[in-house]
Amino acid sequence: MTFALSQFPAATERPDVVVVADDDAQRREAIAAAMRRDGYSVREVASADQALRILDVVEPDLLLACEQIAGTSALELCSELRGREGGRHTPLVVYSGTGADEDAIARALFAGCDDFVASLDRTRELSARVRVQLRNRRVFNALARIRAERDTFRHEATTDPLTGVLNRRSLEEELRQRFARGLPFAVLFLDLDHFKSINDRFGHDAGDEVLRAVASRLKRGMRSNDCCGRWGGEDFVMLLSNVD
Repeated sequence: MTFALSQFPAATERPDVVVVADDDAQRREAIAAAMRRDGYSVREVASADQALRILDVVEPDLLLACEQIAGTSALELCSELRGREGGRHTPLVVYSGTGADEDAIARALFAGCDDFVASLDRTRELSARVRVQLRNRRVFNALARIRAERDTFRHEATTDPLTGVLNRRSLEEELRQRFARGLPFAVLFLDLDHFKSINDRFGHDAGDEVLRAVASRLKRGMRSNDCCGRWGGEDFVMLLSNVD
């Protein structure tokens, strides 16, 4: 039994955007037409400078570039691309308009290009390689979102939302870990005197500002191996390492 691979990318909220960079208009248009048949949204450019400038306009999902574009090599383009924040993780697939030897392909891959198509006669291979890189890009983006969400949840679970220092649960965990390590440490329990009068006189917004200012001052004053947290209300706790 055989299975035919779909020629179209997996469904997404919008078509993947592919930039085709080639100074040979006939070749560029032919490749762009093939990419459109595969279901991609295509932008065509005739130079490496245009390819880099378009990064800030359309945020492409993949850059498909000729080995030589208006006197610029794919290696130079790759270096410029990876040096930009918006292009650091943009897949770059290079193709040769005249055929490439093994050394040229190896140099491009070592320079940071994601893939290399040695001959445009192999149109199905070009289509497959583009599709694989776009799939990898979607996986990378999904993992990046998961990591960002995980870091956000972790921060929210361990941090007091008003002051930005550790919350009570995190302080208790720090205490358990320090007891388990058996190293000396000191506990400072800090209560803000007359804090209720600040809320009563100036309002709770002013009181919140005072709490944030105190937390900021405590964080600036502690050492790298100390920690600070809000125990609750106007009470703060500092754990000072290696203090008897």
